[in-house]
Amino acid sequence: MTTSIIATIGPASQKEDIMLSMAKKGMNIARINFSHETIEIQENRIDTARRINEKHNMNIKILVDLRGPEVRISNVEKAVKFKKGDILYLSRRAGPNRIKLSNGTMLRKLVVGSTILIDDGNCEIKIVEKGLDGVKCEVLEDCVIKPRKSVAAEFVTSEEGAITEFDKEIIKLAVEKKVDYLALSHVKSAKDVEEARQLLGSSMIKIISKIENHEAVENIEAIVDAGDGIMIARGDLGVNVPIEYIPLIQEQIVKLCNRKKKFCIVATQMMESMLENKRPSRADVNDVYTAVVEGADAVMLSGETTLGKFPIDVVTYMKKVTKVAQDRDKIDLKKLHKERHPDC
Repeated sequence: MTTSIIATIGPASQKEDIMLSMAKKGMNIARINFSHETIEIQENRIDTARRINEKHNMNIKILVDLRGPEVRISNVEKAVKFKKGDILYLSRRAGPNRIKLSNGTMLRKLVVGSTILIDDGNCEIKIVEKGLDGVKCEVLEDCVIKPRKSVAAEFVTSEEGAITEFDKEIIKLAVEKKVDYLALSHVKSAKDVEEARQLLGSSMIKIISKIENHEAVENIEAIVDAGDGIMIARGDLGVNVPIEYIPLIQEQIVKLCNRKKKFCIVATQMMESMLENKRPSRADVNDVYTAVVEGADAVMLSGETTLGKFPIDVVTYMKKVTKVAQDRDKIDLKKLHKERHPDC
């Protein structure tokens, strides 16, 4: 079976000619992530993929990714630098030295002494005091906090359900646009999947449950049974559970999906080195290869194709790696040189 390549569409890849080139190089599914930008912008990206399909007789599938009850920074308009030892406040409201969260319900679960990770861990802060409307934190290392970045703490999740009122609006749009997949963010149990199924009605859209927290890991078998597929969203998952367990969780979920014949996606930072570089790191290549060997049905690109400098090249390299992984039993390494350079 051929491993699919999912590429997230963003500013770096939204132009029709770039998206077409990505499709020609191996992109099978375009991910439209409603956690960022306006509904109008994302709807235009769906329309661009459809137009490419019609004009060039292609078959780009569309995956709409819901925002869910995410927790993000909501009042930072430009990047702010912090030094080790600086004090900042996470709060339900904006104010001097206060960082307002888009969803304040997680603040109730935080305790003094615990660590909070911002932007998938690129900024690490420690809670030193808890108040009525937020927490006082110390910055542990020099870092930069950017607008709309994620905020997470180990084993702490929002108290809200997985599908918000905004998500319901996007589900209606997904049905109207007849997209192929709907990715549910911050799923905790099979009930979240069942709610989405009801909202989709008679639509043929396949439901992909994103595994991003410890509750989802604990309830994984029921979640797999309830939906059509799984996305192992290693970014948020890697800050909600200890990061050293992520490879084990990935391996076990892929095996479970294979056994139950459910579509399985491995996502986040698969080719992260190509955000700035024209060639991938050896670690990234091994990561993609391992996911395919384990049995993933799809591997996914996020920032690499939304904001990265080389959206076409990164798809090209990912395709090369997945092909080697798929053909590994047929490849004779003793003949590799001659096959690549027959005239030598």
